[in-house]
Amino acid sequence: MAELNKNGLIYSCTCTRREIADSAVMNSEGPVYSGQCRNGLSGGYAGRPHTLRVKTECSRIESVDHLQGKVHQCVQREMGDFVLRRADGIYTYQLAVVVDDVWQGMTHIVRGMDLLHSTPRQIYLQKLLGYQTPVYLHLPLVVNEQGEKLSRQTLATPIDLASPLPQLATLRFLGQNPPDELVEGDITSFWQWAQANWQAEKIPKGNRFMSEL
Repeated sequence: MAELNKNGLIYSCTCTRREIADSAVMNSEGPVYSGQCRNGLSGGYAGRPHTLRVKTECSRIESVDHLQGKVHQCVQREMGDFVLRRADGIYTYQLAVVVDDVWQGMTHIVRGMDLLHSTPRQIYLQKLLGYQTPVYLHLPLVVNEQGEKLSRQTLATPIDLASPLPQLATLRFLGQNPPDELVEGDITSFWQWAQANWQAEKIPKGNRFMSEL
């Protein structure tokens, strides 16, 4: 954060959610901040709680996801100057994950499709900070009949940690083909098979319904 501040790339913002919603255009992830505070706070707002936002540009961020293919986004137009630190002092996911990945030496990142559209923001920050961009692969999600991701929030049944192999055998959902006898074996044998036989090119791109498992 100090590096971004030194280069004049972050600024304080006192706008409330209501104020942002009243002046913003909407995208699939919510309102796009229009930059009201970009040129500094007026005297009456200087003491209010504030977030810290990063200045974005119209330059097009492009990347190639290992499964989903080419991904591109104009961060300023499609997302706006996004928050790096909330008004309560908590750093946001976008900044935390970029710094954490570098700190851990991550070169390849595999995660769910629901995070695909936040990747350009992370690449934007990586470029500002001089970090190397990892290789990304975004997996399809398991969704219910309403198209919602299975999670605690949607009351999905958790994995039985005492007997995980039947759930792990749903690698078939990801286009893999583990032999039936693996389910009767042990967890070590399962992971040995998975590491030796994993084929990313067989993973379907789109989300899958729970009934397909």
